Amino acid sequence: MAGRSENLLKRWGMFWLRRMAPKPGTPPTSRDLERVLRILVVRLDDRIGNAVLLTPLLVALKGRFSRATVAVLLARRHWDLRHYIPSVDEFIPFDRAALAVNPLRVWRLIRQLREKRFDLVFNAADDRTVSFNHLLVTALSGGRCRVGHAQSEAARFYEIPVPIPKPAPGGTTRHAAEMHLDLLRAVTPIRSHPRPLLKPPKIDTGFAERFCQQDGVDPLAPLVVIHPGGRGDKRWPAGDFASVARLLHERGRVNIALVWGPADDGAAREVLAAAGDAVIPAGILSYDDLISLVRHAAIFVSGDCGPMHLASAIGTPVVAVFLVSDADKYHPLGPNDTTLDDRQCHVTPNTVADAVVQALQRSTSTRPGGLAISTICANPNLAIRGRGLSDE
Repeated sequence: MAGRSENLLKRWGMFWLRRMAPKPGTPPTSRDLERVLRILVVRLDDRIGNAVLLTPLLVALKGRFSRATVAVLLARRHWDLRHYIPSVDEFIPFDRAALAVNPLRVWRLIRQLREKRFDLVFNAADDRTVSFNHLLVTALSGGRCRVGHAQSEAARFYEIPVPIPKPAPGGTTRHAAEMHLDLLRAVTPIRSHPRPLLKPPKIDTGFAERFCQQDGVDPLAPLVVIHPGGRGDKRWPAGDFASVARLLHERGRVNIALVWGPADDGAAREVLAAAGDAVIPAGILSYDDLISLVRHAAIFVSGDCGPMHLASAIGTPVVAVFLVSDADKYHPLGPNDTTLDDRQCHVTPNTVADAVVQALQRSTSTRPGGLAISTICANPNLAIRGRGLSDE
């Protein structure tokens, strides 16, 4: 019943949007592009990972339009993340839940955007589904040139509708970072790398140093950070994370820190209870403290979650477990990252522990913020393929 109501509302919304939105004008010429001064990127999403995955597009925009002001919508719940997102001149806050329950807030946001008179507006929603809220804000933004993926219902609202590439042979999909860069490629030629990157923190809170000075932390052993979070069926069982911690603890000298988010209390308690003294709780951290700790770590271990993308984007090698989500589209892109896709081969705690050991052996003490790597016993029969830049 709820699905039928949602579809009915969407049809009505599209009906009125077709009548309210201005018809697309002429696509900009090369001369028009040289006069671009204000750019907006629309991403009405409150997930950390999706904000991080926008960064290649943001960097490319600033590189191509160096004189322009780049603005991006950012969820209030992740407002502190703005200090780490590169190439953005203005962050415009929004509250996704408030927008959903109060349509007047949507109109206030649209009015705020229209007052800024953007030259280019990019709808950075997913290219495989039509998001009505993204389309509404983009279509009514007042931008002179609106750019978005050309889904059948959405293409009519853009000056530049961007064709959606067909899946590659074998059914693999393009990475989400490439999906965003496709929007800019449709406007102007660019040379840009798809790897997400975050800026180093402006202020080092020293949390990592304080953490490593507490009892139970071996100052000569590498630090592995485990995050047991994830949305719904993307969450790897907490008991398996605990098993990974025990396996690593048994194999050699290693410090294992456990971090988690507000929605992960139950999983964290389960890991701590099952792992015993193999794990040191770091708790729910602010962005400053989380980034401080993760930058200091040798390896970050998690399922498919936002902090996974954050860790990869700040340069810490990641070992990520994917259960149901599309690993081709969302795997971390760091040169030393490892993706374990349960849909291709069942992932066990031993598999993850071996992948962590191999990642530790690849790591070096010269990585900024990294700790020296002590000897730890590896399984010589295992070969885990990292899915990073070398595989692109």
